[in-house]
Amino acid sequence: MFINFIKHVCIFFICIIFLLNKSYANNRNQEFKSLYEISQTYIKNSNWEDAIKILLILKSKSHNSNEIKIILTDLAYIYSNTGDIQLLEQLVNKINILYPDTMNDYLLYLQGTTYLNKNKKNIFYKIRKKYDLENRKILFSYSKLNELIINYPESKYFSNAKKHLYYLDNILAYRELNIANFYYRKKEYLAAIKRSQDVIKNFSSSHYVNEAQLIINKVYIHNKL
Repeated sequence: MFINFIKHVCIFFICIIFLLNKSYANNRNQEFKSLYEISQTYIKNSNWEDAIKILLILKSKSHNSNEIKIILTDLAYIYSNTGDIQLLEQLVNKINILYPDTMNDYLLYLQGTTYLNKNKKNIFYKIRKKYDLENRKILFSYSKLNELIINYPESKYFSNAKKHLYYLDNILAYRELNIANFYYRKKEYLAAIKRSQDVIKNFSSSHYVNEAQLIINKVYIHNKL
């Protein structure tokens, strides 16, 4: 009889522990959901700093693989929009290690649109004023979009990636054309021709092919070639 009593007591305490754990899990899930919804509101309003703070808090508290994956992906989205290439690359590398062969096309898309997101309102002004400083970011985005197009032709991001790549083509062509014009004004005609030919050869779909050809023609006319 005493043994039966002990068994009942043990079962009772097991049930209590189970209910407490369940209650803790429910509270914890509700807390995660509430904080995550706040982070999404911040992201929607482009309040990147506060969104990062909330997501990092969630990451420090979470031991759930799927939750961590969602958090890291949201952080990657934020870094893509803030134009922080270094943090984005570090995060993408971490995601690829933790979750190999998943979301590769999306991560490439985020990397590929980094420059566009950062400069979409005044992109041509910035290129004209400081294209040397921006060139690394442009080439980074260009290479990632190109990688996406080559490796993931069935991706849902393929179409937008092609549009963005065309946009970057024009930016890079504009940069080369500026340099060609600079050499032409300095009367360094061979360099002007070379840069103009680079525009025609490497960015044949851009808006600036005709202008590049015009520089070449002006050099020939000026030197009576």
